[in-house]
Amino acid sequence: MADSTAGSYANALAKVVNFNGTLEATSVDIEKVEKFFSDPKVVYFFSNPTVDIAKKRELHGIDRATPCLQF
Repeated sequence: MADSTAGSYANALAKVVNFNGTLEATSVDIEKVEKFFSDPKVVYFFSNPTVDIAKKRELHGIDRATPCLQF
């Protein structure tokens, strides 16, 4: 199921990127997100339900580093 869900999101993203003509910018943003979440500590922080959402939003630099991650 995860593969089909990921595929659906990837397909939708590809359609939007194609429509908007933003392939390069989107690729750069996706690389930033991939790098950001490659750290297991970051994954744990964001997936941990005991960490308050406000605390997650306070993460310094997230908006500047990856504008697409504005929560």
